[in-house]
Amino acid sequence: MPFLRLCSKPCDAHIAVTRETIISVRNLTTSNEGRILHEHLSFDVYRGEVFMVVGASGCGKSTLLRHLIGLQTPLAGSVIIDGEELTNATPDAQARIARKYGVLFQSGALLGSLTLAENIEMVLDEYTTLTPADKQLLARIKLSLVGLDGFENYLPSEISGGMKKRAGLARALALDPPLLFFDEPGAGLDPISSAALDRLIVQLNTSLGATMVIVTHELASIFAVGQRVIMLDHAGRGILAEGCPTALRDTSPHPVVRAFFNRERIVSTSR
Repeated sequence: MPFLRLCSKPCDAHIAVTRETIISVRNLTTSNEGRILHEHLSFDVYRGEVFMVVGASGCGKSTLLRHLIGLQTPLAGSVIIDGEELTNATPDAQARIARKYGVLFQSGALLGSLTLAENIEMVLDEYTTLTPADKQLLARIKLSLVGLDGFENYLPSEISGGMKKRAGLARALALDPPLLFFDEPGAGLDPISSAALDRLIVQLNTSLGATMVIVTHELASIFAVGQRVIMLDHAGRGILAEGCPTALRDTSPHPVVRAFFNRERIVSTSR
């Protein structure tokens, strides 16, 4: 379906974003528990940008993310990551493609019986042939990168919620992927911890040049971190608007888009 596009260039870019496509979604149709959420969804994510998927509750943001990382198979359409088709890939090809991205799940998804370092080393065990000493060193480096130097031997139950998110991010960075996915990274955090995580995301985008795809409904994070967003449309099952979040907030002619970005009551678009 046609949608509003504003601000074709990223705003407040944290790095020089190229127009090279790293994710290409074409004509994607998805469902969840038998209900169609998206129809003929198409968009691109450019290498090096912070790209956000936003929208009201129930529009299928997390469902879309699961399709982008291969956890769900669409009813139709394709997801291409760094030039490789993910949707119909063989298990071996999916495993190869999976090495190109890391995922920070909403809960952090750390294994409670393992230390923070061991959670990272588990990924290295699966995908590398590094020696135990090298894996331990790399785990310390990744934890230091997210501000958790000295917490290698802590269990997830011994640290705060914000630290769990950062530890999950360290694990997502284990294989130095060019692409990172975040599912509601600020969920369950207090405002201070959420803002600190936003700053860390910006810092890593700047220092590592990694492409970041973030699913969120948190307006503070959208404006603090997002360079370009798509707003999903629950009623139309597509994209309602695309562009720079501040441009969508300040100049969108669509009342639903303005309401969302200005934290106002959403006007129903149901037909």
